Amino acid sequence: MCGTRQQLSGAVGPESTCVSCGNDLHTCSNCIQFDTSRPNECRKPVVQRITNKTRRNACELFTPNTVQEFASDMPAVATPDGGSIASPRAAFDALFKKK
Repeated sequence: MCGTRQQLSGAVGPESTCVSCGNDLHTCSNCIQFDTSRPNECRKPVVQRITNKTRRNACELFTPNTVQEFASDMPAVATPDGGSIASPRAAFDALFKKK
């Protein structure tokens, strides 16, 4: 939830929490099987749907997702003049900048 990288040593138990913000780690939203386009929002066949995807659960199919998707990890966007722009908004504004 907060974006802090976690050092995982072994399995993530149902009672595991984030060292920074204290939120649960063993959740559907942190699982590699989580997919909102699939039935029950899971790539694996589940018997019972878990309704709250951000709360702790005891799903035995849980596999920690090791990929983070945060805007701060995005590379800078190159500009035609050889410079770079760190944010997508700044890149958009640079397109329509008056010369």
